Amino acid sequence: MNAPESNPVLIPKTWGTFWDIFGEPLVGFMDKPEGARILDVGSGGGSVLYPLAKKTGPTGHVIGVELCEHCTRKTASEIERCKIENAEIILLDARQTEFADASFDCVTVGFIGWEDYFDFQKNEYIKPDLLMREITRLLKPGGQFGMSTWLLQEDLDWMYRFLTSQSIRSKKNYHIEDEKGWRKILTNGVTRTFRSSSKLQLMPTTRSTSGGEK
Repeated sequence: MNAPESNPVLIPKTWGTFWDIFGEPLVGFMDKPEGARILDVGSGGGSVLYPLAKKTGPTGHVIGVELCEHCTRKTASEIERCKIENAEIILLDARQTEFADASFDCVTVGFIGWEDYFDFQKNEYIKPDLLMREITRLLKPGGQFGMSTWLLQEDLDWMYRFLTSQSIRSKKNYHIEDEKGWRKILTNGVTRTFRSSSKLQLMPTTRSTSGGEK
């Protein structure tokens, strides 16, 4: 008589795009996520949320917030399918949450852009930065903020020669973001002490015209 097989560990599925490449490294940069309460802004398909849930362990908890109803529904379904008990995703505008002050040890943001608030070409704000203000409100004193974005996006110029869609020309494709602007964003108007790590990891570029949902 064969012994019964143990239940397999289910691996959550993202959308299977190149965004998956960046999720693990961002989580790896966070100093001490084990047992932490973490907010993941713009979770999309879970490329950052799932690695966070794995690393923070059963004593921690990850809350993903997302404005896209489709993304929220699909990722929530995947969390339920894999029985991930220390993570959840909710449909919520990260610029105006109802979470209590200083209620998170860490906040992560992966590739959502800041074009609504900051002009990287002029290196100046175009309107109050509601998102960073909310992030600093939610972080505990000494908490950690981690984000991923582009410092150089060579492929955008490569694609622009062949494509003419408005999305390629828009600021949301990160083609004008730079380190100088990000440093200003990270230090401007911060009223609560938190740590932001100045770590840079160079990732291989992928020439793709379909970024998908992270």
